[in-house]
Amino acid sequence: MILSSQIQGREPIWAGLDALPDHWRTPEPPALAWAQALWEAGGRRVLDLGCGLGRHTVALARMGFTVTATDVSSLGLITCAAWLAREGLSATLVRHEMETFPFP
Repeated sequence: MILSSQIQGREPIWAGLDALPDHWRTPEPPALAWAQALWEAGGRRVLDLGCGLGRHTVALARMGFTVTATDVSSLGLITCAAWLAREGLSATLVRHEMETFPFP
């Protein structure tokens, strides 16, 4: 359960995936073009740093990438996990701030 005292920043508008404006559910075309070029070059793993609720995480997983996604927002990650599950996709989700890199 997420308490209202735990909701920060953009989190109030991320509370319901189906009620979100298209902007929060639609990946940016340049990101998709980059991902397609990466795939064609043989890349298969990506990091979505600051994934929010997962519009790019879901799209990348749908494309076949092994995705690790990070965000400081617990609610964003919960929404991302629910969206991935709904789509039958998976990604590694990590709660972490952008200021430091959480991986070697």
